[in-house]
Amino acid sequence: MAKAQIKRYKEIRSLVQQGDMYRLVSPFAGHEAAWMFVSEDRSEALAYYFQSISGAECAAA
Repeated sequence: MAKAQIKRYKEIRSLVQQGDMYRLVSPFAGHEAAWMFVSEDRSEALAYYFQSISGAECAAA
């Protein structure tokens, strides 16, 4: 599984490292987050959406 993830990252690395990043949904506003990476010439885009699992938050001790 890790090998496939590394391969995928290498495919999108330049977009993530050199593209413009947009935060679509703030992770501080709730239990969701979304980001979009867009290439400089606007020919490529990549969007990620994350949703936290209910009850996964850590309580301060």
